[in-house]
Amino acid sequence: MWYPLAELHRQLAAQRKSLHGQLVNQVLRLGNTFQLETISYRAWQKNFGRSVGRRAPGMFVRLLERKAASAGASFVELPTHQLKLSQTCHGCGKVQKKPLSQRWHQCECGVVAQRDLYSAFLAKHIENNRLNVDDAKVAWSGVETLLRTALSGLETKNELAREGSLPRSVVQAAPE
Repeated sequence: MWYPLAELHRQLAAQRKSLHGQLVNQVLRLGNTFQLETISYRAWQKNFGRSVGRRAPGMFVRLLERKAASAGASFVELPTHQLKLSQTCHGCGKVQKKPLSQRWHQCECGVVAQRDLYSAFLAKHIENNRLNVDDAKVAWSGVETLLRTALSGLETKNELAREGSLPRSVVQAAPE
């Protein structure tokens, strides 16, 4: 059966919304506090084109925000430019600007972690829009091993990235 292009786009949008709803429900089962960095999804779309529009990350975040509010969970957007989580080291307090292509946080003080996972770890230790360094240092000893475990099976993940199932940025090898 032949569908006009508008009908195909409508079906694709409905499928995307359904999948986002399922994923939001899974995320909501994981906790009751959600902290996300404030990001311009329009800028992403300008830089990365239609692929961002097809995946609709902004729609996912708004759906998560709405469902979290109705479930009594807290949803907090953290100021990206003020906190600089992906550029900050909790070990020494140093803020080092990194290009987006640098996917690992590797500091002279010895802290090494995958950049996105490390930013998520630091976000957990934000209080009143400031990083609680002491709290992060206490938590780091147990989390470092956990972050490494999250990236175990790198060969399998690299294969999934080649197939397109995982983003390449997640699976780049750790620095030596």
